[in-house]
Amino acid sequence: MQQGQQLRCSKSQAKVLLDFKKEQAGQSLSTIQTQQKKQLEEKKSRILNTQKQLEQFKNQQFYLNHHASKSGEILRVNNFKLPQTKHKPIHFGLMSGEKIHLRGSNGIGKSRFLSFLNQYNAQLNSDIYLCVSTLFLDQNFSQLKSELSVLDNLAKFNPKISSTEWRNQLGQLRIRGDKSELPIQCLSGGERLKVALLGLSFYPVNIELLLLDEPENHLDIESRDLLANAIKNYSGAVILVSHDAEFVQACGIQNYVEIEDSKE
Repeated sequence: MQQGQQLRCSKSQAKVLLDFKKEQAGQSLSTIQTQQKKQLEEKKSRILNTQKQLEQFKNQQFYLNHHASKSGEILRVNNFKLPQTKHKPIHFGLMSGEKIHLRGSNGIGKSRFLSFLNQYNAQLNSDIYLCVSTLFLDQNFSQLKSELSVLDNLAKFNPKISSTEWRNQLGQLRIRGDKSELPIQCLSGGERLKVALLGLSFYPVNIELLLLDEPENHLDIESRDLLANAIKNYSGAVILVSHDAEFVQACGIQNYVEIEDSKE
């Protein structure tokens, strides 16, 4: 009788001990799984941080896809004078692929002159000869519609390019994630300029003369270098308005045309 009780007691103790060990094993497994999950999350976090750091050091990529297709003189300005201005008549010629710096005092009409060239009409302007397609990028980014999203603005430049490809191109200029869905007015000045340049680069009509009105004003140092390098390597012609001599030099531009004040 006593032996039976001892046996039952022993079995009961063994079961309690087994249950306790099972519980301990379960807790250990749960602890291990929790630790592994935490370690995995920490590794993912480190990888993401490393990727972000690499992206900061990775050079931005931007190329002007247009090129010079005509040869010889593409623009001739013969004693031209803007209406209601006080400058001397403008006279110069521009060869295919040539890049010049348009100089002159503030308010003399440099921006107006570029805009005038961009709206060139052969029948109305006998003092100007122009035989290539132009694109004028002004300081206010007038090609962009402030209420439209970044992607919608880009689609206006070239609707044949998919939103996925636009996103890829934007990513190379560090405009990533939800920014492509934001209205263009929510972006910084530098970012808006990048969007305008990107749209310009994929414009379906081949642009052989770029008319740039102080494009460097809204950019950080790295983006200025990026733009200068793109202008330097662009095979088409450029007329650049800029008050930054270092930027002009970085664009590889040595020749200049000056709009002079009239002494009359």
